[in-house]
Formats: sequence, structure tokens, C-alpha cells
Amino acid sequence: MVGGIGNGKYSPTGTVTGGQLLAMLTRYFCPSDIETDATVLEQAGCSGKWYSGNWYAALKNGYLDGLEKSGLNLDVPVTREQMVAILYNVAGHPEADTSALSTFNDKNQVAALFLHKNICHLLKLQQKETILANFLPSI
Repeated sequence: MVGGIGNGKYSPTGTVTGGQLLAMLTRYFCPSDIETDATVLEQAGCSGKWYSGNWYAALKNGYLDGLEKSGLNLDVPVTREQMVAILYNVAGHPEADTSALSTFNDKNQVAALFLHKNICHLLKLQQKETILANFLPSI
């Protein structure tokens, strides 16, 4: 599921880009949807990147639903909000409880898009044994 970053490096303390996150998730959850046909990738607008096939699979499975395409640069580190939105989509849009954010003093900085579902639900998942807990050890 997790490969190196190139040039023989693993980078255990490095940040994770959006492309790397999509690669990890699609390798695990939908490997058969990772496209390798260059024509298909180009037609879908997913060509020219090392993670193009993973990007295609993520779009096909709705992992990027609700994220502004103009604000999503998969070549830079993913923000916590973006990561949670993607994981929320991977989890199948489960119900959320907005009270999960009430204990944080910076809750007003959370984008409105995420207030009522993504972050709130995944904060609740911290206490449950789910596969997402492996991705969110200390949100």
C-alpha cells in the first residue's frame, strides 16, 4: 500500500501529498480501478502525473467528492481538512455528529463544507475499531 518516494527513498518522517494519499487509498481499497491506459487517463483529465492511475480511480470511486478542484493540488502536502474529506468519502459518507468539534478552540477555522460531516464523523471514529483508525491515529 505504501511505496517509496523515488530515488530509493522511503521518507518515514516526510509529509504526504494529495497524490501520495490517493495512491495509498486506491492501492488498498480499489486496486482494480487504477487505470494504466494513457488514452483513458488523458480523456479523463488525469494524465501526466506518476499517480495518474490512482487519481483516475479516486475520481471514479468518489474519493474527491465535495472538494474544490481549483483548490486541490495533489503535488503538495494534503491539508487535514482535505485528508478528512477524502477519508470520509472512502468511508461511504457515514452520519456525523457536529458536537465532535466542540472541544477544539480553533473550530471556527474549519471550512463550512467540513463542519457538518467529515471531521465530526472521523473524530468520533477515533474511539472505534475501524480501518480508518489506521489512517487517523491522532487527529
